[in-house]
Amino acid sequence: MARKGVPGDDDSHAGGVAESGGASDGTSVETVPGPPLGCRSPAAGVLTRYPPVELYAYNTCAFALKARHFFEHNRIPFQFFDVAVDRDANARMDSLVRSTAVKPGIPFVLIGSTGVSGFRPDAYWKALCTEPPDR
Repeated sequence: MARKGVPGDDDSHAGGVAESGGASDGTSVETVPGPPLGCRSPAAGVLTRYPPVELYAYNTCAFALKARHFFEHNRIPFQFFDVAVDRDANARMDSLVRSTAVKPGIPFVLIGSTGVSGFRPDAYWKALCTEPPDR
């Protein structure tokens, strides 16, 4: 079953690669890498159209959760497919992994026609900024 990501839903745990830093009150701080130069994010207040994004993973996978937070934090619409309960989505993911010639991994993210295995924010940005936008 596909579920749409909710762009704009932002919480204190949203983020990409978490980097611990010492806040003045002793708590850790998460930082989220932003888009590279020349690629603007709606999170920065810029209206940007991105290619379609499909996220295939297990609903309980920690890296899938990080990927979901990456797209939510940056207000990038995506569809989530839980491959543990959706056989059709699992078969589609397997087919996409073969057709995009990437190393199999969870989560698997399809951005336009570019496949990315694993939680790799830099690779997500590269695909988001180079694939043609959704029409």
